[in-house]
Amino acid sequence: MAGFGHAHPESGIRISPAPFIDLLNSLVWTDRNKASLALLHLTDSRDPMLLDSLRTTAIPSLLDVVRRKSHGHAGAALIILGRIGRMTDEELGRAWNAWDTTGVLRAATTAGQ
Repeated sequence: MAGFGHAHPESGIRISPAPFIDLLNSLVWTDRNKASLALLHLTDSRDPMLLDSLRTTAIPSLLDVVRRKSHGHAGAALIILGRIGRMTDEELGRAWNAWDTTGVLRAATTAGQ
């Protein structure tokens, strides 16, 4: 629904990120995984308030998701961290191709300082 609402703003669908941030901080892996997929869509617009909220409340959880062996499971979190770090889509593409988690995490933790 988050992806549809973003792709079709005329639909009037607005999804609050708060429950997904809570799930991202869950101790249950499937909660973190599914929350990161929803937040991937919700951060498409790069809303500064949402990214700041994620920076202050979810970087450890996002990092845990990025540590997964499968890029399919970890990819959404890597992109969200890059968005928190104000990386461009081009920079994120390079980081994805190199699987540069260190550079993305550095950007996420130093953005806004």
